[in-house]
Amino acid sequence: MDMAGSRIVVRVVLSAGLREYARNCEPDEELRLECPAQATVADMVRHLDIPLEAVKIVMINGRGTKMTARLADDDRVALFPALAGG
Repeated sequence: MDMAGSRIVVRVVLSAGLREYARNCEPDEELRLECPAQATVADMVRHLDIPLEAVKIVMINGRGTKMTARLADDDRVALFPALAGG
């Protein structure tokens, strides 16, 4: 991710097994992450060192979206792994 130019701050919630990628991340705790103004969800996920294939559901401000979605200042991004069950 390019760290030059305009910056935004997003709030990130990692669910279930994705928390293992963030140091000292408590359940239900939001991470605050500074990103370039034109960053996508995929850029942010890479910056967090989370494998893209580990993220199956992305929500921005409570709405489902894709990894290609652009982030905006103060977005709340929730990331979820594949859900198992039956």
